[in-house]
Amino acid sequence: MTRLSCVFCIMASRGDLRTAAKLKPELYRRYVETEKRIGHTFSMNRQPLEEVTGIYLPNPAQLSLL
Repeated sequence: MTRLSCVFCIMASRGDLRTAAKLKPELYRRYVETEKRIGHTFSMNRQPLEEVTGIYLPNPAQLSLL
């Protein structure tokens, strides 16, 4: 991690956010779900966390088809 801050800090680098998502997957999932629910991102560049990290969560509707 390049800085000491909140896990998913809006000023964190792409690499830091990716590392945080891998270290805290349940918290990452909650952040991603919250972004989708409120229709707003937590990043300063207005990109959703999934786009910033490149780590996409499965769509719950797709899981029910399995």
